[in-house]
Amino acid sequence: MACGGPVPPTPRAAQSSKRCTLNMEPNLTSVVRDWHDFCGLVGTASATLVGLIFVAASVGASVFSASQQEPMKAYLTPTVVHFSSLLCICILILIPTQTWFR
Repeated sequence: MACGGPVPPTPRAAQSSKRCTLNMEPNLTSVVRDWHDFCGLVGTASATLVGLIFVAASVGASVFSASQQEPMKAYLTPTVVHFSSLLCICILILIPTQTWFR
């Protein structure tokens, strides 16, 4: 009998013994196991891009004049924030998969 299907009428005592059980993962590690490689790649890419943004900003700082620094900050700040938050999310997802004892 599948869960959620129609149940024929039975006495109350028999109904309580035929409960539907859900197949749930035992812990967070087994839930995130399938996403491990994806989060590792996305986290690595976002860390690399944040580093490249800082390199580009420091190299380009001497190129831009004072009037162009405000638009550059307006463009770089959200980009750094978004890549950094993506990196933090990936780190938080990857933490439960680490084992300290083997």
